[in-house]
Amino acid sequence: MRGATLALSAIILLSCIPRDRPAKHSADPAGEHRLWLVMVFMNADSGGDPHEWILMDDLELMDATPTGGSIHLVLQVSRCGRDPYDGAWRGTRRYHVDGLGGGDPVGFGAHRLEDPRNDVDPSDGEALWEFARWASARYPADHRMLVVEAHGSGWRGLSPCDIENDPACLITIPDGELRGAIARIAGEHRLDIVALNSCLMGMWETGFALRGSVRYALTSEEIGGPLLGSWHDILPRLARGPDDPASVCADLTATIDGEQTKANTATRTCVDLEGHEALTRAVDGMAAAAASDARAALDLARAIDLSLNFTKPAHHDLGDIAAIISKDADAEPPLRAAAAEVLEALDGYVVAHASSPFAGMGWSHGVCGAPGDRGTCERSTGVAIWAPIDETPHLVPVYLEGPWCATRWDEALSAVVAARHDQQ
Repeated sequence: MRGATLALSAIILLSCIPRDRPAKHSADPAGEHRLWLVMVFMNADSGGDPHEWILMDDLELMDATPTGGSIHLVLQVSRCGRDPYDGAWRGTRRYHVDGLGGGDPVGFGAHRLEDPRNDVDPSDGEALWEFARWASARYPADHRMLVVEAHGSGWRGLSPCDIENDPACLITIPDGELRGAIARIAGEHRLDIVALNSCLMGMWETGFALRGSVRYALTSEEIGGPLLGSWHDILPRLARGPDDPASVCADLTATIDGEQTKANTATRTCVDLEGHEALTRAVDGMAAAAASDARAALDLARAIDLSLNFTKPAHHDLGDIAAIISKDADAEPPLRAAAAEVLEALDGYVVAHASSPFAGMGWSHGVCGAPGDRGTCERSTGVAIWAPIDETPHLVPVYLEGPWCATRWDEALSAVVAARHDQQ
């Protein structure tokens, strides 16, 4: 009995001796060359943003998805502290994420780096450039992906400073702010993929800000960024290879089939920006055909009315517009021919496209559909275009400042409104 008691005491004593445990995180791997550098510029500080918690969910996913040591996942996170996650801190922080944090529902377990030296305005393109320049120099890699995770407003821009009270405070597109930031980043360190992980950025107009600086882009036509809620799929795909950017871009588009992703986005598209110029010529041809003939303008109006649109009603699916025209036997022949060219150009521009195969499920899912027909996004083709043709003044001055107005698209929209007015 005494021997048994001593043995039990020894076991208890040994269990109380501290043991060395491997640290969750290694030292900051700055300077270590890896396969991919994924730079995430996260803006959850849009004026006391009530949707801050959505992006905090993404932090949890990153925290619980190991990178396998072949990826640098580097974040710059600006937040307002409205959500209690991780102590509801405010301001801007930088992290290197290895995915070993375990998905703690209370705190973010990533390796915190030195914060930016100056106050960060995440609605300023300069801040985007400074972050990407810093990350690219510090974390070398064969390939680079830049992710902007914030609210989006389509052709107007993304990453607002106050989504509720000042929606015009953005990294803007019409005046070239986003284009300038991306060009400066790519001029110093090659960018393989840019993911605008924001609502409504999958537009023809958005391509003007990216082409010439980056080859591939990931966007969504609807609400919900293309990568939102998908880090459990994204990081393993990058880690296992192959590392060809075209394959990566296409494969990330296909991950919309993941159950967790479906709840957060309605469409996801990979585009090859080398095809944007050809698409622009085709859109210009279709616009010219509509602007030069009142009957063709009415044909375009009918197609826009019938086409798939998105959460912002003036955002219409470009491929759907062109398909409706090309199938309309009564449409003016020059317009039909031009619409067919748009479809051909889209085929060369869209590398991969996917949509959620079921109807909308509350605020977090898109509301694709023609008027009176809300539901799935199955008719989407990957690229939206701004087409406001109601009776109100439809071309806001800021739109007319954009580079897309070198085409006749704005003239076609004006011709549609005029033709409808004359018809009444």
